[in-house]
Amino acid sequence: MRPAALIAVAGLFCGTPAFATLDTGKTLWDTCNDPDTSKQSYCLGYVAGVSDVLVGMHIICIGHVSVRQIADVVVQYLREHPGRRDMDADDLTATALALAFPCK
Repeated sequence: MRPAALIAVAGLFCGTPAFATLDTGKTLWDTCNDPDTSKQSYCLGYVAGVSDVLVGMHIICIGHVSVRQIADVVVQYLREHPGRRDMDADDLTATALALAFPCK
C-alpha cells in the first residue's frame, strides 16, 4: 500500500464518536486478549465495524475471511508493534487491516 494511502487510512477515524469506547490500542489489546467471552465478542464486533467501514470505502478488500481471522490480524499487528498501543484503536485497526488486505 502506498504511504499516502496509509496516512489517509490513519486519519479516517479521527474524532469518530462511534469508536470512542476503545480509545487506545492498549484498550483494544486488553479487550481482544481477555478470556471473558463478552469482551471477546466486543472485540470481534469492534474490528468487524472498522473493517466494514474500510471495505465500504474500498480501502481494503477482504473476500471470504471470518471476523475471527480479521481480529487475529489486528491482534498480531498489536503484538508486533507494542510501542504503538498508545495510539487510537481505530487508527491501529485500520492500519493493520490496510496492510493485510490491500485492494490491488
